[in-house]
Amino acid sequence: MRTPLIFILHLSSCTGRSWCDIFVLYSFEWAMRHTTKPKRLYIDFDGFFASCEEQADPGLHGRPVGVIPFAGARNSCVIAANAAAKKFGVKTGTPIAQAHRLCPRITFTPQRPDLYVRIHHRISCRSTSSAR
Repeated sequence: MRTPLIFILHLSSCTGRSWCDIFVLYSFEWAMRHTTKPKRLYIDFDGFFASCEEQADPGLHGRPVGVIPFAGARNSCVIAANAAAKKFGVKTGTPIAQAHRLCPRITFTPQRPDLYVRIHHRISCRSTSSAR
């Protein structure tokens, strides 16, 4: 069996535990047990901004969420959608009015770049420490 030098992990929204715990306990450690250490690791999070919002507000778990550029945005578009919103056809770039027609129960939340950066750094730190 050839050992891959590059891993690409695609992580969807998860509920209950934080991404960091899910990432370290399952994805990365599994890869490290079953192969030699990768040269590169690429991580793709499904609807990262929307999933971060779910992690920050447990009340959003399981509900359709669309991240928008700023509070009160009406003539803009969704910049991230979680899996629940995607089931209704809402995706990145969907105009807000159309997203509301596709999914009347969607919760729109304004973007919080600082939150996304903090979560990114937590994941990066944990994955780096697990690789050693």
